Amino acid sequence: MAYKKEKIVYRFLCSCILRLRLQFVLLLFLLILGLTISSIQPLLYGKIIDTVTSNNVTHFNLFLFTYFTVIILSNILHVTESYYGEWISFRISSKMKSILFKRIILLRFAVIQGMDKGKLLSRLNGDIETITTYIMSVITSIITICMNSVISLIFIFQISGSLAKIALLFIPLSFFANFYFKKRYRALQAKKSNFYDRYYTFQINTLNNIVSFRSYSTICGSLIINFSSLLLFFISAMMIWKNEFSLGNLISFLTYISCLNREVEQILNLNMESQKVQVCIKRLKDIESLPSEIDLIDNMETIKAANEKMLFVDNVYFSYVKENYVLNGFSLEINKNGLYIMVGKNGSGKSTFLKLLVRYYEYTSGHIWIGHKNLMNISIPVLRKSIKYIPKEPYIINASFLDNIRFFCDIESDEEIYKGYRAVGLSEYIESLQEKYNTVLGENGITLSSGQKQKISIARAILSRANILLLDEITSDLDGKSERDINLILKKESKNRIIIHATHRIASAKEGTEIFVVDNGKMVISGRHEFLLANSEDYQHLFKYTR
Repeated sequence: MAYKKEKIVYRFLCSCILRLRLQFVLLLFLLILGLTISSIQPLLYGKIIDTVTSNNVTHFNLFLFTYFTVIILSNILHVTESYYGEWISFRISSKMKSILFKRIILLRFAVIQGMDKGKLLSRLNGDIETITTYIMSVITSIITICMNSVISLIFIFQISGSLAKIALLFIPLSFFANFYFKKRYRALQAKKSNFYDRYYTFQINTLNNIVSFRSYSTICGSLIINFSSLLLFFISAMMIWKNEFSLGNLISFLTYISCLNREVEQILNLNMESQKVQVCIKRLKDIESLPSEIDLIDNMETIKAANEKMLFVDNVYFSYVKENYVLNGFSLEINKNGLYIMVGKNGSGKSTFLKLLVRYYEYTSGHIWIGHKNLMNISIPVLRKSIKYIPKEPYIINASFLDNIRFFCDIESDEEIYKGYRAVGLSEYIESLQEKYNTVLGENGITLSSGQKQKISIARAILSRANILLLDEITSDLDGKSERDINLILKKESKNRIIIHATHRIASAKEGTEIFVVDNGKMVISGRHEFLLANSEDYQHLFKYTR
């Protein structure tokens, strides 16, 4: 099982390297060149110490000049390699985030509704950054570890074979300590990731203070390496006192040993990090395995919705929880254009029914027909071009009036957008602004009123040329004037299409061509406002005292 998990990580690494292979080749070239130049620094430093203690001025000047030249070149290459590495890392993480974000927004509506938003945010940002960092660490570390280890081993054996053997004895102990904690670290990382899922949800909901979370890793390995360094210091001191070793050689030797130990620690850290990456990759693959709307598109015939204005719903049942039906034999029929109002108590099934019509959810049984085509046989892209669902909370992007239409509709010219804004009564306001249609609306349309935001949503729906518009309590938070404006727009547009408006507002209900009263998941009666006031107790209960 562990072997399979390791293979997942390595396959993932290979796919990333192949995608940016030319960039990685250049990065590795810079890395190798920098390591080659910087590897002689400890040796030169030791020579400088020896020339000082032996009063060799000529060699001192030569070694000092060479040493500083090497330092300058090493720093230049290090900065270049770091910058280029960050650029590659950004490319990888951006691509991964783009792929995952696309996958998330294509998840079935029921799946997204049932997930914590913090869990999605944690995977989209935290897990991808962890994986990207690991990818860059592995690729650069392979070269760094190999070159530094080989160079360090050559020089430490050249300087003192006996000290080298003592130093190398402690390395296997570090590996043992690391592998002992490997499984524990993976389990801890899984718990940590689950914690951050909940924590991101908490942040989204409350924007509270950041909570630190710290994990253990390679403490034992560090203690072993530090103990070996102390032992080497003691033995080296004994050799210097016996004139068997020079101070310069000691400094060079300890520097190379430090370099070797650093690479050993890097190997151990990568081993620990691979456990974290395994958890992150599994979490991303969990999202990939969730039901997606792509599956519905791929497995369906492309049957176009007819232009005929007809909606027929026959005995439809639906439940979020098994056997607890929200729609309980829901039926209705609409066979001509008009403004149709749907009223009922909270939880009666109005919003659920509207969402079924655009297939955010799949109904359990019954039939829905759109223009003589079964809803389940119409491809989702075609269906959602024919039917537009407008929620209570309008979605306004931080862009201009023009882009807030372009982003959602296939528009051939700006003149069409102007026409859409004129249709909803926004053009006069927009043209009074300094930037007119290029005015940026701010985050979530912060510069607009609730009514203006809803008018933008309706303008999008009108310009989409949809045959059916579904409005889910869009006037519930509007003042009286804004509600009247919206109702006038809807009445005008209902001459050319079917509009179904779920509402609790009597002013909106009165405007309906026909009103459907929904109770306990069924359409119990329909008619005009005056008829329902006289003949429906449910309708009377909703609106009797608000005439």
